[in-house]
Amino acid sequence: MTWERNVAEQLEYDVVVVGSGGGGFAAAITARKLGLSVAMISVFPPAGRGYDQPLYDPFWEVVNEMRIPLAFHSASN
Repeated sequence: MTWERNVAEQLEYDVVVVGSGGGGFAAAITARKLGLSVAMISVFPPAGRGYDQPLYDPFWEVVNEMRIPLAFHSASN
């Protein structure tokens, strides 16, 4: 399954982990072991798929709708 299909097919997650470093992976693994569905947002999106691309519109809509405070690492493009 490609990354795009995964995002498009599942838009609801129990946990969203922002950051894919050691701490982020540990959080995602722990959540999966608890039976939760997990989405991980990396500091660096795939090449050519910056967070301003339409692919992420459903994510931004949910973040806005739920009034979730969200901040990205300064290295994010």
